[in-house]
Amino acid sequence: MQPVAAGGPPEKIARMRSAAALAGLALLAGCTFADAQVRKRAASDFGCPEEEIRVDASSPGYVAQGCRKEAAYVVHDGRVTRESAIRNVGETRPPLPIDRIPGTNPIGIE
Repeated sequence: MQPVAAGGPPEKIARMRSAAALAGLALLAGCTFADAQVRKRAASDFGCPEEEIRVDASSPGYVAQGCRKEAAYVVHDGRVTRESAIRNVGETRPPLPIDRIPGTNPIGIE
């Protein structure tokens, strides 16, 4: 039986496994954080703080809304591209507090 030289099959297999694991993590990270990338791009496009941007998945990409604006985005190869014009929309969040209706008492009876 011959001894295995350094850099032989066991080391090569270990390197291949490490490379495959890193590639898998990179792919997972790209998919997991796509909405964060869209949020950042939309904040820049809308001139709005990131905290004000809401991102919803849609087919085939994402819809971002915030600061009374809305646009569609796609993420491809880690790059965010706006797929629509920025549209002005009404307020997407209800005014606070939402548990009060003008002209009613605390239990909602006039």
